[in-house]
Amino acid sequence: LWNPAGFHQTSAPLAVGSAGSPAGAAHTPAALSANGTVVAVSDGHGTVRVWDVRTSRRIGGPLTAYRDVTGLTLSPDGRTLAVAGTGVRLFATATGQQIGTALPASGGGGSYGAVAFSPNGTTLATVGADGTARLWSVTTQQEIGAPMTVGPAGTFTGSVAFSPDGRTLATVGAGGQVRLWNVATRQPLGAPMAAGPGTTVLAFNPDGTALATAGGDGTVRLWDAVTQQKIGTPMTADAQPVYAAAFSPDGSTLATAGGDGTVRLWDAATQQEIGTPLTADAQPVYAAAFSPDGSTLATAGGDGAVRTWNVAFPANLLRAACGIADVSLTRQQWADYAGTQPFRQVCPAG
Repeated sequence: LWNPAGFHQTSAPLAVGSAGSPAGAAHTPAALSANGTVVAVSDGHGTVRVWDVRTSRRIGGPLTAYRDVTGLTLSPDGRTLAVAGTGVRLFATATGQQIGTALPASGGGGSYGAVAFSPNGTTLATVGADGTARLWSVTTQQEIGAPMTVGPAGTFTGSVAFSPDGRTLATVGAGGQVRLWNVATRQPLGAPMAAGPGTTVLAFNPDGTALATAGGDGTVRLWDAVTQQKIGTPMTADAQPVYAAAFSPDGSTLATAGGDGTVRLWDAATQQEIGTPLTADAQPVYAAAFSPDGSTLATAGGDGAVRTWNVAFPANLLRAACGIADVSLTRQQWADYAGTQPFRQVCPAG
């Protein structure tokens, strides 16, 4: 039994920018650190600002990198920000100072459409308009090994993500072909996964055994990261695009954020939606991240605000359900809400 009223904002929204949508679907106007405590926001005109979600205070001054910012990503600890455009620049979030020199422009002079830090923050992965994925040393800003071809030049609109152990890289190529790569050898692992046209979101579960994909058609799919086979049935709520996905630290819940301004929680095992959507504004939601204990979810959206949501469930779910409903459940209601769990009285008899 899940109580939709249990999902609530823990504080007032943190205003981090002006409302509005990015110029293109491939752009990333907001990025949260892995623990949801730091957010970077692009204003769509080349300026990026960084905020501490916990204190509602800005970190450092405005950062100017590229007139057209096509990608943002924060290191897992939130201390380093990568800003992508025709090149990629690294910044120290505490000072706003650029680190080293900019990574060179993508092949053919095109932009980088996606950037991602490795779990230990030492490596940066990029995918550019030349259809290649590249690995870079954060310390030296030098490319590591040879590039990986993920699709024809000029067609890339996808994403890139590291597995939790940093050994595997997931990329999206033309037509929604998702491929896994061995980071050490930069060789593909297994066959590509047909996630569907318009796929732009990739998220590994905490133990790296499953990969979630989503994109323009609003459908979320789970894949076995070892066999590259689809797990269960697709999760679809509506036809609005999905812009972000994040697993809870225990891997049991998947949060997806989309173009309809809502965040949805899904049971990763059953692929059923949990409760009702978390709705704050009609503007799209572009980023989502769980706190380390999984009790809080941070989101950043097109209304220019960051919100934190309390998504923790009561330790004694039966007692909490009785307090909310004030009556016990019929066997049919129990079957609807609790699925295969053995029937129990929610409230004491009488």
